[in-house]
Amino acid sequence: SSAQGQAVRIGPAGGFVESAKRGSITVRSVDADRTVVGNVDVTFASGTRVRGGFTAPWIVRSVVCG
Repeated sequence: SSAQGQAVRIGPAGGFVESAKRGSITVRSVDADRTVVGNVDVTFASGTRVRGGFTAPWIVRSVVCG
């Protein structure tokens, strides 16, 4: 399935925050130990493009809006 989301790029020591203007992130698998494997291809407002494969731990976070 698919869902909408947001990607941001944060500079060293919070020097800048830049939102993506287009792209996709594909999660290929989530293992029993909560390791996430997938691919990313995202272009930011400055034109910077981030693409390739990734392996990352799943980190549970609570998000509060408003």
